[in-house]
Amino acid sequence: MIHCLFLTFTAVLTVAMRGEMPPGMAGFLISYVLAVPDVLSWLLKMSAQMESSGVAIERVKEYMEVRLKSLK
Repeated sequence: MIHCLFLTFTAVLTVAMRGEMPPGMAGFLISYVLAVPDVLSWLLKMSAQMESSGVAIERVKEYMEVRLKSLK
């Protein structure tokens, strides 16, 4: 949904500024806006993976503390 809003905003902006903006710049902007969902998807995936890795590290730390307490 956000992607559609970005694309619509960029398209309207390029049409509104057609006299001031070169066609190459308009194409450049639209091609980058089309890449936004891929970047957002990658960022979301990486943040979820980092959170998962952090939980795994916390678990290992807790298991080490439990094991040390049981050895005493």
